[in-house]
Amino acid sequence: MIQTFNSRLANCLSQAIARISRGAIATGLALLVAIALWMPGAAWAANSNLGVKLVSLQGNFEQLGFRLEPKTETAFIGKSKDGVATVRLNVTPKELVSNAVLVVHKPLTKKRKPQSLNYMEEFLQVMLPDWNEAHDWLAQGVTDATDYGSTDLVVGDRRVYLLIPKTKEALLLAVDPLDYKR
Repeated sequence: MIQTFNSRLANCLSQAIARISRGAIATGLALLVAIALWMPGAAWAANSNLGVKLVSLQGNFEQLGFRLEPKTETAFIGKSKDGVATVRLNVTPKELVSNAVLVVHKPLTKKRKPQSLNYMEEFLQVMLPDWNEAHDWLAQGVTDATDYGSTDLVVGDRRVYLLIPKTKEALLLAVDPLDYKR
């Protein structure tokens, strides 16, 4: 009787897994891997940062509609009011931002592409306020990341990184210090 129950349970589980879209699984895994790349270890976070205090960036992002709240001792996360975009700021014990990540869901649909570009431009404006070429780079960056999966650029003492998985279900835009160690 228990064997029959176990085989039914296994059968139900395999049917449920078969119903899940392979694209959804691939997107989820790609985003988890990408976000994991931007979760610094304690040793790195203590030594490497963007030279900006959390309080300064938190206020800027809140003006854009992101309410940043602590997720862990070293990470603050905020979602946009519409739930389409998420910002993550990783911080050092001294409240300096060690890196920043923006994730936009379903960014390249006809309806959301302008909105996604707006989120990306606002993010770059907060993170790199003196970078006047951000708008032009984004247009080319989206094309390159769509074709090749990712693109990056050094701007001063920071690296800007854009990742778009093949499924195009989300994109990740990150700003890291140049001495970032993966």
